[in-house]
Amino acid sequence: MDDRIVQELAEIVGAENVSTASADKITHSYDATQQRYLPDVVVYADTTEEVSLIVKLANRRKIPVLPRGAGSGFTGG
Repeated sequence: MDDRIVQELAEIVGAENVSTASADKITHSYDATQQRYLPDVVVYADTTEEVSLIVKLANRRKIPVLPRGAGSGFTGG
């Protein structure tokens, strides 16, 4: 993931809510379905406004977004 994009995400949600750490990426790479996809970055949004800004940024940069809930279901996300 481009460092500039990580910085833009940090400006939206705060640096403490953006992670490129391997452990975080692995933890968020699957749910109960066991389908795996290793993300480039994990972003924790708190508000609908933050989610909206993240999706707009991703759309501008042509970056796919995979939303995640608790990760305990069988929904693949």
